[in-house]
Amino acid sequence: MKLFFREYGDGPPVVLLHGLLASSDNWFTIARLLSDTYRVIAPDLRNHGVSPHSDDFDFSLLSADIRELIERLNLRKPFIVGHSLGGKTAMELSLSFPDIPRAVVLEDIIPGETVPISGRYIRLLQELDLGKVVLRRDAEERLLEKEKDRRVVRFLLKNLLRNEDGIYTWKANLDALLVNYEKLWKGLESDRSWDGPALFIRGGQSDVVPDESFEEILSFFPRAQIVTIGSTGHWVHGDAADEFVGHLRRFFSSV
Repeated sequence: MKLFFREYGDGPPVVLLHGLLASSDNWFTIARLLSDTYRVIAPDLRNHGVSPHSDDFDFSLLSADIRELIERLNLRKPFIVGHSLGGKTAMELSLSFPDIPRAVVLEDIIPGETVPISGRYIRLLQELDLGKVVLRRDAEERLLEKEKDRRVVRFLLKNLLRNEDGIYTWKANLDALLVNYEKLWKGLESDRSWDGPALFIRGGQSDVVPDESFEEILSFFPRAQIVTIGSTGHWVHGDAADEFVGHLRRFFSSV
């Protein structure tokens, strides 16, 4: 599948992979900060943003899509950075196609089973009657009735699109995401490992990467480094962009 992507800067290639219900534009701040030194590629994963939709959705397909993009753009040994769903995609890419990445950075995600946190958000969007949405703020007000965190609601509303006929629709393929949701929080196939450089960045206020997961991380990625940004939740790069980029730069320059 040929994915839509955004491109910034010039230099050694860095590929940024977003999380569930996000898209390439969620990386704008990070891409801008890195673009002085690196060629940054931020795709929309399948069933997200403006990339094609498909009923088929799993990590094998997601990683194959990224491989196609890397080969199409002739990116030689890119750094791969992935958040959440994108992080697990980056892991699968390195395990399935070990010669592709120069190094991988995994943001607030582990190789094994994770607690599903986004299924409720998919249902919230599905249950919103877009036929009653005249203005964007109508959708925001309706979502706030069920989700009190305005930051989460505004994140979800990045999926809202007004088409050429003036009718609101969703960018993400919500049906496919929900049907395949169980696959997304189960662990990756075990008995595999990648011996390349890997950096795991976890949020200090997130419970996605507990201390007990370190042994499992090292079984998949024996050269992994693990760092914690204490003041952040699951969206580490959104909560502490400068610190996050600082970790990226130091790691990239060391491998």
